[in-house]
Amino acid sequence: MKFNKFNFYHYIVFFYGYFLFSFFNLKIFNSEDNNKAIILYGHKFYGNLKSLYEATSENYKCYFLTLDYQNFKKLKSKNINVLYGLSSKHLKIVINSKIFITDHGMHYFKKFLENDDKIVIDVNHGIPFQRWDEKIMSQWNNFDEVWLLSEMHKKIYVDIFKHKNKENLYVTGYGRLDYIKQFNNSSNKNIIIKDLKEKLNLPTNKKTILYAPTWIHDKNLVKNNFMSPKNFDFLNYLDGIANELDLNIIFRPHLNTKFTKRFKNNLNQLRNIFYMPQESFDNVEDFLIISDILLTDYSSISLDYILLKRPVLFLNTPYSFNSGIFNDKFMRFGKKIDKDEIGSIMKKYLNNSSDYFLDCPQHMKTLSELHEDIESTAKDNYLKRVSKFF
Repeated sequence: MKFNKFNFYHYIVFFYGYFLFSFFNLKIFNSEDNNKAIILYGHKFYGNLKSLYEATSENYKCYFLTLDYQNFKKLKSKNINVLYGLSSKHLKIVINSKIFITDHGMHYFKKFLENDDKIVIDVNHGIPFQRWDEKIMSQWNNFDEVWLLSEMHKKIYVDIFKHKNKENLYVTGYGRLDYIKQFNNSSNKNIIIKDLKEKLNLPTNKKTILYAPTWIHDKNLVKNNFMSPKNFDFLNYLDGIANELDLNIIFRPHLNTKFTKRFKNNLNQLRNIFYMPQESFDNVEDFLIISDILLTDYSSISLDYILLKRPVLFLNTPYSFNSGIFNDKFMRFGKKIDKDEIGSIMKKYLNNSSDYFLDCPQHMKTLSELHEDIESTAKDNYLKRVSKFF
């Protein structure tokens, strides 16, 4: 569950959860019953955590832990091994587990970092465009292991972000990218794309654009920005382009981006834009596979999409990171575009994608440097890392 400081209910959940955890974390509740269990903890059951669950659940007792009761019920109905963090019975399993793995921080479970019998791992969720500093990086210094995408990712952590504990960094790859790599090696890509579009109730006879912006960190830095995901006029503008070019546009906002009910109702009135948020569509990799072009701003989703070797358009907007970004040329490797260019550039690259690679040679350079191994999957690496603790 993503903590929302403006939601009073979240304070109740966290304080009550902290009380239960502190109580059951006492030594008198230690048990051998679940000391081979793996606990996965994150905002939602998706991405690398989901991939890790699928890789390990056949061989180990693997559970996804959530503080969100609605999410708990949803996952339970899908036969996922899920634990509710405010349940005394479930919390005892967490307390006595062997391995605790997170992808978005630990909240009050960071107490496990002081427990020599507990293995704490960060499976990572993406390379940030934001320039992190030693203060931000310090949260991972005491982890037993931090799993990274590639050697380049490790170099960024150590040389640019100044991560202190080099010994706890391990290159495993990202499990969520195994799905895309499998697609890349498929001999029936068109059939897969058609089937996915039908599953998502999207027209199969149109080209598809994925609009996936990042969330706004500091509103003051992007004030009056027309090309904002929270500006309905911009979304309406994109709808007009999609109508003119006969396109589908999937609108996939960041998990942290929230809209009012009225805004969502207006979104649903647009003819060519399909609003598909994470809470309703948890497998974003499907969207990557079916999309002919990615439209984004500063989202690390571009570093996943890069594997498909398709055009990436970066909106030429200001960033909202207080500490700035690092290596803009490397990170925003595609075509940077202004508002008035969006339609013409989309049309150009949809007609001939090879023009994109002539215009944007940095795409393949970033791909080769960031993903030094585009063939092997992370699943085996995940199993190898986990098995050494049992």
